[in-house]
Amino acid sequence: ILSEYKPLINLPSSHGDSEAAIKWRSKQVLDYAFIFREAAKTDGDYYLHLEDDIICKDEFDIKIADLIENIEWKIIRFSTLGFIGLLFRKEDLISVADYFDSRYAES
Repeated sequence: ILSEYKPLINLPSSHGDSEAAIKWRSKQVLDYAFIFREAAKTDGDYYLHLEDDIICKDEFDIKIADLIENIEWKIIRFSTLGFIGLLFRKEDLISVADYFDSRYAES
């Protein structure tokens, strides 16, 4: 798995962060791309990305199913903060992963 990761060297400085923070953020982008590729291999039609510290309200799954059926969407975002909660169609995951792979050094 580690051999699939792009090198985390000579990354451009962004946001005035330290080199360690830049590497961490770039690796996180690559981690997401890896997760998307793995999720694309599974059964189901959707991929729901929730961070590990999320506490969902009652019937959140019913509300998500209602959104899927009743609005036109490409990605549904459940928070304005980063990647806390996003829903993708499984068929789009490889394209999203490819995009992340192409931009990881710019994060």
